[in-house]
Amino acid sequence: MFNRSFVEGQLQEWGTGDIDKKTIDIANRYMTKIDKVQPGAVHIPFDQHMDPKGALESMTKSGFIRTEDNVVNYMAKKMVGDKTRIEQMAPYAFRIGDIVEAEMSFVVIPLKGQTFKMLAVLRSLIHLDGSFRQRNNTNKVNKVQTINLKRKVTMCDDEGDAKRKGVEQETQMQTEED
Repeated sequence: MFNRSFVEGQLQEWGTGDIDKKTIDIANRYMTKIDKVQPGAVHIPFDQHMDPKGALESMTKSGFIRTEDNVVNYMAKKMVGDKTRIEQMAPYAFRIGDIVEAEMSFVVIPLKGQTFKMLAVLRSLIHLDGSFRQRNNTNKVNKVQTINLKRKVTMCDDEGDAKRKGVEQETQMQTEED
């Protein structure tokens, strides 16, 4: 996509996601270091749904800022009569199995040594349909099974060297069966 703008070998090859090469990794950072933004950039506060305890907002004291480039809009498409409306939606209302529309931008960032990398940056997520997930959840019977796992624990000595000790730690894990 951006290859014509760079000398051959400068732009890292862009790949797909990890799941059978049928996905695209899209992300956006909550905040950016203040020295990496344009002068005069305006801080955009987090809303109550994104940061209910103020933990992210407190990072502004540590040299971070949330600009328009960091904002992701979370919305839902609703049918009201015969009209379609787009409304704000809380980010935590999205679930695995929902059908969504993702809006993204492709950006190129500089790396070390005159090389560059292309990223897909999330701009908005629109919830289109949750009926598939809801149908799947009502047809599924969840049984919780506890499994005891034993594993060797790696510990560090005084010099920081990791050594595998003969100590076993028992961990309980709960799984869901279909």
